[in-house]
Amino acid sequence: MLGRYGKNKVLKDIFRKAVKVYWVNQFTRCMDQMENINSEAAMYITDVGFERWARAYSSGKRYNLMLSNIAEAMNNAIKACRELPITGVIDYIRGVL
Repeated sequence: MLGRYGKNKVLKDIFRKAVKVYWVNQFTRCMDQMENINSEAAMYITDVGFERWARAYSSGKRYNLMLSNIAEAMNNAIKACRELPITGVIDYIRGVL
């Protein structure tokens, strides 16, 4: 899309926002804005299929993860053992890993 229609900065910015939003209603607003600016570009990305490029329509869990890094994931995985003595914590972490 950016290769064909990327010279229009406003259209490019709206497309990038549409790619990143998680909610379908926000995605629909972006698509409506793109349709108003350049209907040919909107039709082009519609024909490709939203599930191939938009977070809001992603079929897998790839974009549904809300953790930002491995430390947050690890903290979430081991929160059940926080009250154990240190040797118990180490054993629990070893089991998780």
